[in-house]
Amino acid sequence: MIKRLISLLSALLLLISIAPARAVDGRDILLVYRSVGSWVYTDIIITLERDGSRTQFDVRELPGDLRNDPALLLAFLRTHGLNGEESAQEVPAPTKLPAMPADQAQAIADLLPLLTEQSFEPRFDKTDAGAQLLYAPYLRDGSDRLTLLQEDGSCVGQSDDPVAQQLIALGLPLMRGPAD
Repeated sequence: MIKRLISLLSALLLLISIAPARAVDGRDILLVYRSVGSWVYTDIIITLERDGSRTQFDVRELPGDLRNDPALLLAFLRTHGLNGEESAQEVPAPTKLPAMPADQAQAIADLLPLLTEQSFEPRFDKTDAGAQLLYAPYLRDGSDRLTLLQEDGSCVGQSDDPVAQQLIALGLPLMRGPAD
């Protein structure tokens, strides 16, 4: 009886680990575009959600440890402003941007489970150009954080993962917002 229970529990855990992880609470984010300005300090984030909606966040007032930790930042972006109020960090409520076509959002959503996390070393390109960063949520093996797909600005580079390159080609042209 105990062996049967253990094997059933093992099978259940295996199914849970194979199934693609999804956001349980808050926004179901597909891509995150971040633009950080160097001359005039700006830190704007635009998220693309599964339904094609886009939301812009001004995160200049976030504490540095929250702003720079991919897991904490993803959790913040999923839940901030859902109640229409400012956060405890006095970050303004997010702004809705025009949505992108649902079929393009679905194409991006279909690629996310195939993404492998591959780090890359960006090369220095120019001084004081700020940074434009494209991230995707990496929701596998118990991890729930953002993984960097591409960096442009003072440093330049992108992931060699073919799925990441497809995500960049599909998402980057649609993610830029009024801040760029």
